[in-house]
Amino acid sequence: DWYLYAYCHMREDYRYFKLNRMEDLVSTEEHFETDHQDALPQEHQQTNTEKIHLTLKFEQEAAFRVRDEYSNVQPLEDGSMIIEVDIEDKQWVYSYLLSFGSQVTVLAPLEIKEGLLKIIEDIRHKYDS
Repeated sequence: DWYLYAYCHMREDYRYFKLNRMEDLVSTEEHFETDHQDALPQEHQQTNTEKIHLTLKFEQEAAFRVRDEYSNVQPLEDGSMIIEVDIEDKQWVYSYLLSFGSQVTVLAPLEIKEGLLKIIEDIRHKYDS
């Protein structure tokens, strides 16, 4: 998905705007003269970190969310979907995958699959008492 990081007049601060949610855009003659070079948060600036290529399978129940977040969805006959995506932030991907609960399966890479299993096991141990 594509996002625009821009100044929001209503919030008087910078915000992310998801492009596929924008409707009824109007071009105006208004311009900013202020230098906004450092406006993008450090964690979102371009880095040279190695990306991890993920292959994920989502259950049909996750279709609405998956189709909202990804454009490269491969539908399967049983209603499930497969997507391939490149990510940079390994810690973020675990939280993201866990937010789908049992509606996602990591098909590749093994490193992410094993890391997710470890987190799930750690969570399970916290409730074993």
